[in-house]
Amino acid sequence: MREGHVLIDQLNRIIGQRGEVRSTRAQMQIGQSWRLGDELLFQFEINQCVAYPLKLLHPQSIQLIELLLLEASSAYSKGLSVLDFFHHLMDGKPIVQMVQEARQLGLDDNKVYMPLYLEMEKAESGLSSMIESYFEGKVFGDISDLQGYFFISIGDLALDPLDQEALEELGRGLTELLLEEGLEHVRMSFTLPVHDIHHWSGAFHLGKNLCYAGRKFDPEARVYFSWKMPLELMLSDLPEESVKRYVEQVLGEKGLSQVNGELFSTLQVFLQENLNVSETARKLYIHRNTLLYRIERFKQETGRDLRNGREAYLVYLAMILCKGFHTD
Repeated sequence: MREGHVLIDQLNRIIGQRGEVRSTRAQMQIGQSWRLGDELLFQFEINQCVAYPLKLLHPQSIQLIELLLLEASSAYSKGLSVLDFFHHLMDGKPIVQMVQEARQLGLDDNKVYMPLYLEMEKAESGLSSMIESYFEGKVFGDISDLQGYFFISIGDLALDPLDQEALEELGRGLTELLLEEGLEHVRMSFTLPVHDIHHWSGAFHLGKNLCYAGRKFDPEARVYFSWKMPLELMLSDLPEESVKRYVEQVLGEKGLSQVNGELFSTLQVFLQENLNVSETARKLYIHRNTLLYRIERFKQETGRDLRNGREAYLVYLAMILCKGFHTD
């Protein structure tokens, strides 16, 4: 028998009445009652209430029921940990439950938070305290099982949630601190600040996916930002067979194996500089004609003209996929 129903059986014996357990969509606090027709309903669990005929309840009985349910809820909250809360959040528990748990743990669901998700290869004592110290205590979260979940209170740090450069600076600063402490095995992701509890779960799932995409496409990095990697996030779940097929269609059966290191780096810079020949030549410290020769050589080997915007985009995408899926 469910624990909540055992509690109702105890209530029934105490007040000498038998209540009917029902599902409800009413978003009431535990112990709160409301009238529905000739019945009085009491919330005792998330989405669960017990109904009693109103005419059979005395005012003292109503107060007793509310008090007992409230005490049971308080006993539950004392055993609720921060990690329990985040596990429930990731499991997609009902919003009304998450609101209640957040408030029980002292987390204000009306504030704006930037979610921080982290992974590590081995347990590291003191990491959670280090993060709390870096954010001046304006953070809520914890670490367990080589994963960490944190809410950073943007408003309390006097940051504009729309200022992405400032948010990146904050994240990179934490990365530098951890590297200085020798914690190079920690990988972190930051997602855009969330204003509504309905988006909390999705933000952390996105952060988890972001770390996965980061490991594939930029494994040297230790911090990732969702607004900087929308393409990598989309590509990370592609089937490997589809990736191989695309690379072959764009670059031929040999893929990037036909492109030597010098030519590959030239292509990267050329694409990063938006096909600007002069700027690419300047950054590579080569003559303009040398760059044009390399671009022409690539065209002869692959059939792709990088001076054509659409062709360049196809090649750029193929290069990203080759890096992420280790496809030559």
